[in-house]
Amino acid sequence: MQERIADRQAEGMRLDKFLRKVLPGAPDSFLYRMLRKKNIVVNETRAEGSLLLHEGDRIRLYLSDETIEQFRAGKEELQRGEAILQEAQAAYRTLRGLRVIEQTGDVLFLHKPAGILSQKADQKEPSANEWLIGYLLQAGRVSAESLSDFKPSVCNRLDRGTDGILIAAGTRQGAREMTRLIRERSIRKFYQMIVLGRITKAGEARSLLEKNHEQNRTRVLQADKSKDANAVTLYRPIRSFMDPTGREATLVEAELVTGRPHQLRAQFADMGHPIAGDAKYGNAGWNSALKKACGIHTQVLSCIRVEFPAFPEDSSRTLQELNERIICLQPPACFDRMQKE
Repeated sequence: MQERIADRQAEGMRLDKFLRKVLPGAPDSFLYRMLRKKNIVVNETRAEGSLLLHEGDRIRLYLSDETIEQFRAGKEELQRGEAILQEAQAAYRTLRGLRVIEQTGDVLFLHKPAGILSQKADQKEPSANEWLIGYLLQAGRVSAESLSDFKPSVCNRLDRGTDGILIAAGTRQGAREMTRLIRERSIRKFYQMIVLGRITKAGEARSLLEKNHEQNRTRVLQADKSKDANAVTLYRPIRSFMDPTGREATLVEAELVTGRPHQLRAQFADMGHPIAGDAKYGNAGWNSALKKACGIHTQVLSCIRVEFPAFPEDSSRTLQELNERIICLQPPACFDRMQKE
C-alpha cells in the first residue's frame, strides 16, 4: 500500500486526473476498476473518478509496489517536466529586477520592471512566466513531476516597456479563479503615468480601438463614441509640473475599465497627451530630450495598484484570502527623475 496526500496544487482536481498524474502509464480502465473494487480509496472511503479533491485528502493505493512502479511516470512526461524546469531555472538566474510583492496560497503578485516580457513572444527570450516557475521551484512549491501536469503562469499582461504589478497563479485553483475574475472585470487595475501637457480635470476616455497585429500597434478609430466604444479608461490628474526639459507635463492616475492592447498609450496619444518615453505612440522630440536630460529610455507608465472586491462567505479559500485585498507598488525611479525641479 502507498499513500498520497493531496496538496494545494490538487485542490479542486478530479480524482481520476490526479490518479493519471500519479500513475500516467495506467490505462483508464485499470484505474476505474481499482476504484470500483476499493483498491484505491479517498479518506478510506470508496470514491468515484469525478470526485473533486481537497487539500489534505488521503488517497490510498492498495496496490503492490511492483504495479505502482510499472505505471509511474513515463519517459515523455518526465522529459517534458525536466525541460520546463531547466528553462525556468535559467530565467530565474538571468532576469533581474523581478520580485514577489505579496502572495497567498494560490496567487502571487509580481513586480515586473520595464524591459521584461510578461509572457514569451518566442522560444529564445525568457519572460516573467518562466521566472515565476523558477521562483516556485526555489521555494519548493513545484517539482519537475508536477510541472508535467500544471504550469503556474501570469494571468494578466503588461507591455514589455511597462512597469508594474503582474497577477500570477501558482496553482490550478488560483488560475481558475483569476481567469474568471479578469474575464468578469472584477479586479480593478490602476496605473500612473506622466504625459505631455497639462490635464486639469478628471475624465473618461471612451474609444473604439483596432489592433494591427502585424505592426503590433493599436489605432483609435473613434473617440467619445459611447455606442461603439470597446476601450474605457477613467483618469484623474495628480499634479502638473515643468519637467527637466522645460516642458509642461502631468502625473496622471488611470483605471482600466477594459483591458485592450496598448489601451492607455493609444488613448492618451490620441488625446494629445502622449506618455513620456513611449517610442511607439509618443512625441519623438520630447522623448529624445528626456533621454538626454534625465535618462528616460522607456515609457513612464506603471501599474501601481490592484484591488479585489468583497467575496461571499461561501467563496473558495482562494478568494477568501483575497477578500477586499489591495496590492500596491511604488512607481519606479524614472517618475521621480521627471518631477525633479
